[in-house]
Amino acid sequence: MQKILIKHRYLIIILFLVAGLFYWFQLRPSWAKQDCTKSTGQFYSESFQKADADPDRTGDVINDGFIDGDVGETIRDKMKIHYDYCLHGKGL
Repeated sequence: MQKILIKHRYLIIILFLVAGLFYWFQLRPSWAKQDCTKSTGQFYSESFQKADADPDRTGDVINDGFIDGDVGETIRDKMKIHYDYCLHGKGL
């Protein structure tokens, strides 16, 4: 066993390097994006549920496309900001 490891040490090093690079540049970013997408969706579905509970806010959220009455920042803009903040927190 030890002869095999010594004989193929460069191949083993290259395999570990390729596996590490694949994880760092492929798997980690895709997992972070999935997590941030799920987090953003949950955050804004909770915002809609709170708006449904308060009839005074429902018109702001659903009819105008705004949350908390902020003019200029639509739901899509706020979701984008939340998503980008999440990705930044994960190092992407």
